[in-house]
Amino acid sequence: DESKGYRLYQPESKELIISRDVIFNEGPQWQWNESNPEVQDLEVPAAVIPSSSTDEGEGPSSPSSTPSSPRSPQSSPSNIDGYLIQKGFIKSPSEPSLYIKAQGPHDFLILCLYVDDLIYMGTNSKMIEDFKKEMMSEYEMTDLGAMKYFLGMQVKQSPGRIFLSQEKYVEDMLKNFNMSDCKPMATPMAMHEKLSKYDGKEKVDASLYRSMVGSLIYLTNTRPDIVHAVSIVSRFMSEPSNTHLAAVKRILRYIKGTKSHGIMYESEIDYKLTCYTDSD
Repeated sequence: DESKGYRLYQPESKELIISRDVIFNEGPQWQWNESNPEVQDLEVPAAVIPSSSTDEGEGPSSPSSTPSSPRSPQSSPSNIDGYLIQKGFIKSPSEPSLYIKAQGPHDFLILCLYVDDLIYMGTNSKMIEDFKKEMMSEYEMTDLGAMKYFLGMQVKQSPGRIFLSQEKYVEDMLKNFNMSDCKPMATPMAMHEKLSKYDGKEKVDASLYRSMVGSLIYLTNTRPDIVHAVSIVSRFMSEPSNTHLAAVKRILRYIKGTKSHGIMYESEIDYKLTCYTDSD
């Protein structure tokens, strides 16, 4: 299909927040050493301490038996869901945070709600303005204009183009792992490098290793050039060795020199998606 080149808009909500005091069961842990760990649902009673206000301000009421999960898409207040449905939006059956509203055969609005972050785009400028006015009259919001930053991703919009990158995310990640001053590398992996689970090398802190790899996995949203390397190092989460850690640090050194890289989407280019897979 032809690319349309729509612009994304981002209001900042100061009201769509639910806060609760929650007691978490931190005892059970994932058994990384097991080859085929059995996944079980934990029966953990929710302990909620009701409060009339929070540091973030008062938010819409919700059943006290359903505490919110930090930064989870399902944490959005139920009343905003009902409000959007009432205004003619249809929730996507495959993505609960995505809403679509059609007006006639050609015009529509698409909205994405993630906790208290909301972005939207549309084909009709009047629909966009009307929706913005309705939301700002119903909720306490600030109009930030065209979207520039969302969930760790920087968004640069120009006529016919959208560029996604995570430069600030990379800088924060390098600082977090004490690699801000590391020497950049030209490639994310050494040529012909073969990593093995049982390489006989000294084991390293698995928690640190998983944190590094997890941060890199999120970076792959805008960096397809590191997908292969990250997929390789993610195979050794349970018992990483010095060799595996060195491979992860090489990826970090590579993104140090390419932190401004990202993905460019252009409306006038007919993209063709080609996928490859390996049997193993």
